[in-house]
Amino acid sequence: GRGGEYYRQKYGGGGRGGGGRGAGGAGGWHAPSGGGEDNNLAAFLQQIDGSQYPVYKQLSSRGPWTVALPGAAAAAAIAFDYIQGDPFAPPSRLRARVPMSFVRLPTLLYSSAARMTAACDFLTRRFADGIARR
Repeated sequence: GRGGEYYRQKYGGGGRGGGGRGAGGAGGWHAPSGGGEDNNLAAFLQQIDGSQYPVYKQLSSRGPWTVALPGAAAAAAIAFDYIQGDPFAPPSRLRARVPMSFVRLPTLLYSSAARMTAACDFLTRRFADGIARR
C-alpha cells in the first residue's frame, strides 16, 4: 500500500483532530516568505478595496502574508483560510501567528496543554474585544 509519507504530502499531515485547512488547525500552514511588494497585505487590501466578493479570494491564494511588528526582529504571519464569497455566506476566517518573542508571555502560561488552551482563549477574547471596539 501507500506509505504514510504519501498521505502527509497529499493531505498536509495534520494527524488526528488537527484539522486541515479551513478547519481552524494549522494544516497547510507554511513559514511566511520574505516581505517585498508581493507580500504587502496593507497595499493589497487598499488595491482591492470596494471590489466584488470573488476578488477577495485572492487573499487566501497569495498568502500567508507577513506583517511587520513594531520593534520586533521577526514578522507576524496571516493566513486566510476561508474568504466570504457573498454577503450571505459565512464570514471569512483567518489565522495569525505572532512570534513568542514579540508576545512576551511568561513560559508558565504555555507549560502544559491546559495552560496553553487557557492562554489562547484569553488572547483570542482580548483580540476579539479589540476588534469590536474599532
